[in-house]
Amino acid sequence: FDIGGPEVLTYREMMQEYAEARGLRRRLIFTIPILAPFLAAYWVALVTPVPPGVAYHLIKGLMNEVVCQECSIDEMVPIDKTPFREAVNIALCEKRAGPGVGGA
Repeated sequence: FDIGGPEVLTYREMMQEYAEARGLRRRLIFTIPILAPFLAAYWVALVTPVPPGVAYHLIKGLMNEVVCQECSIDEMVPIDKTPFREAVNIALCEKRAGPGVGGA
């Protein structure tokens, strides 16, 4: 089953929404015609605390479009879908609250 939220967003839009929710300045995002995950992973490791091994797999995942193509699960499990911005805010509140607070 594909399970998605109520919006369809690009990776760029999700990163900008996350930055805004965190109160960070708008991110400069560059698109390059060739995706070189190995080199990009080291760049990410240089400018963030994310280790190259983790960054590599995250970057490689960007090559796949992840958009729900079918919604048959909605008929079997009728739930309200959480908008992306609200989900980010919930995650940030849980992170601030610390481990074991309000989680499963």
